[in-house]
Amino acid sequence: ELALELASSGRKLLLIDKHPGGLDQIARLCRDLKAETETFQCDLSTPEIEGLLSKITDPASTPHELFLIAGVGTRGRVTETSEEMTLRMIRVNFEARVRLARRGAIEMGKRRQGTIVLISSSSAFQPLPMMGVYAATNSAVLSFGEALAAEVRNAGIRVLTVCPGGMRTQFQTNAGVKILPRDRLANPREIALSILRTLDSKRAVLVVGPRSRTMAFLARILPRRTQLALWYHLMAKLR
Repeated sequence: ELALELASSGRKLLLIDKHPGGLDQIARLCRDLKAETETFQCDLSTPEIEGLLSKITDPASTPHELFLIAGVGTRGRVTETSEEMTLRMIRVNFEARVRLARRGAIEMGKRRQGTIVLISSSSAFQPLPMMGVYAATNSAVLSFGEALAAEVRNAGIRVLTVCPGGMRTQFQTNAGVKILPRDRLANPREIALSILRTLDSKRAVLVVGPRSRTMAFLARILPRRTQLALWYHLMAKLR
């Protein structure tokens, strides 16, 4: 949805994904909107990321805006989640974002202009039993994004970290999380529009969606022990 909104506004796009089928599909939709669109197939959890970092460093293709969206998660106890999946979450959700944001900020700083958007999650606000590593990576992204925003503000670079709640995407199915009958999952297009509207402000963090705002509020008012008991019950018994 972000790609389509950016395409409709006339941006030139470089789309990145590990899945060639989905990548080609969204590229066709962007081109139908008359946007100049390039694709780059890359698995961010592997050394393939080096090619993407090199592309960002190339003055001819350094982006003016960098949207770091890719994320993976899985439901399960830390001790029962494979080491491969554990490392994948860390590499995609946090390491790749840090490396790409850092390289983008360096290049944007040379022209003193640019925007970096980091997508975190409502899970960033508290420990989340049964999705412990996933939530921890999002907490790390939120902390990193706020720090980076403060560091580069005077260099003409805008950094926004976004914490959305659950959305109507394939994430829940892929992560093994049940969708409850009364779940009000957000429309991804509405989230995309909120992000783009917020880019005109000076906010460093965008908490978007009723679920995300509720989780942020509970994290501020509930004792840590109560939060853990609440989320353990929800994730272990209901999800």
